Amino acid sequence: MDANDSAVITIEMAGGAIGTVHTSRWAVGQSNSLSLRIYGDKGALAVNLDQSWTSLQICQGEDVDKAQWKTLDCGQTPDIYHRFITSIRTGKNDLPDFAVGAHVQKMLDACIESDREGKTIQI
Repeated sequence: MDANDSAVITIEMAGGAIGTVHTSRWAVGQSNSLSLRIYGDKGALAVNLDQSWTSLQICQGEDVDKAQWKTLDCGQTPDIYHRFITSIRTGKNDLPDFAVGAHVQKMLDACIESDREGKTIQI
């Protein structure tokens, strides 16, 4: 690819929590990877689908102060290809559907508007 599509989004949740979303289509050392990290004041979790589709890493409780992560087995994850074929055969949309896509697009549009206007946009 000749473009590195990247974005950094700062979010504030209804309860006041602050979050940062960083997304990049192709980052150095990554090959279209899919990973997620969520940090809270009482723990954190990390999902990395390059490493495993059936487990995640978790740091919680007494492990927080030691910065110690444990592997949590999640069992078999849904097979996206099977779900897609089932949707075609049954004629019933699986998630994510159009409504989810429209909601995501609304959030992306708000990010663009926020950048353009230099202010926070409430969704």
